[in-house]
This record gives sequence, C-alpha cells and structure tokens, in this order.
Amino acid sequence: MAKTSSCRWAFPPLPKTFWERSLFTKPADRDVVCHASAWDVDSKDDLRIKMCIQITEEDFRVIHHELGHNFYQRAYDTQPPLFQNSANDGFHEAVGDTIALSVTPEYLKKIGLIDTVPPASGDTTTCCSRRSRKWRFSRLGW
Repeated sequence: MAKTSSCRWAFPPLPKTFWERSLFTKPADRDVVCHASAWDVDSKDDLRIKMCIQITEEDFRVIHHELGHNFYQRAYDTQPPLFQNSANDGFHEAVGDTIALSVTPEYLKKIGLIDTVPPASGDTTTCCSRRSRKWRFSRLGW
C-alpha cells in the first residue's frame, strides 16, 4: 500500500527500515499506546509509524494520514533543522489529511480492495461523514 502510494503521489519510496522498525500491530508481550503517530527519528532515513492497525475502514484512512506525515517529513529532510517542521501544525495535519482523502474508489480498485468503482452518486454519505469528522476536529485547532 505505501509503496504504491508513494509512487502515486510522486514521493520517493519509504526506506527499507520503515518496514522493519515501524509498529503496525499490537505486541502480544507488552502494553503499548496504540494511538497512531508518525515519527521522523533521525531527520534523514529513519521514518516510522506506530499504530496498532485493525482491518477497518477507519484504520485504513488513518494509516494513509500517518503516511502523509512521513512523506512530508521526508520531503524536508535536507533542510536545516529550523525548517524541517511545518510553520503551523495545522499545515502538517492538512498534508496528512490530503493523503487520507486521496483514498478514492479508483484507488481502492487499483490496489485490489474492490472489484468495481461504484457510481459517484453513492459517495454522498462518505463525503458528508468525512466533512463532519474534519469540521468537528478543525474547530479544536483554533
């Protein structure tokens, strides 16, 4: 998914260590905080996601959002440290949301999760749900 996503959005592929060091499932041997987060450990190639992924539509959206953070972090890794973070946390979140919103029926068909693309008339509920969720959250950032 992330490999096709990076090509789709014209970002370089994630480093091999991303797949080795990220936490995608809850470990059986210890307790961890499962809240999704994206990490740029060394400001170069050590990008990670920590998320106890369940096979749900919501987690599929969230993992794409977190990938957006990782792609953003990697895009600025050659800048001086002062310029590696966004000027505003809202912008960083917007990049993550843009990647999450790009999960369209066409994308789902391309990666083999659905067989046919439903008609656009069936998207109204999904769009309203996303808009409502974003509106509730965006008010907290003011």
